[in-house]
Amino acid sequence: MTDDTARKAEGSMSEWQPISTAPRDGRDILVWWPMRALDDEGLPTGEIVDGRAFVSAWVIGGYWWEPKEVEDGCDEEEIECGFTEEPSHWMPLPEPPAQEAGDA
Repeated sequence: MTDDTARKAEGSMSEWQPISTAPRDGRDILVWWPMRALDDEGLPTGEIVDGRAFVSAWVIGGYWWEPKEVEDGCDEEEIECGFTEEPSHWMPLPEPPAQEAGDA
């Protein structure tokens, strides 16, 4: 995706988009990282049980930067789970809040 295409898409985007359409230029974006159930041996099953939103970016080595929570895995109340290998969806970060006169 070129920078111009990404900017046009971001300008009108307010819904999650497939991760395959995300910019891979190092900019921070919001990603949705699904969580899979783990079996009794701690291996991931195909069942998606939840997910979390994180700020992430495409790293020069060719992968999505993983927040500590993704590296550590997860433990929901009723089911052991682990994050998938990469996020499934993305959207641009919102604009920062406007600075009011006198804010420092």
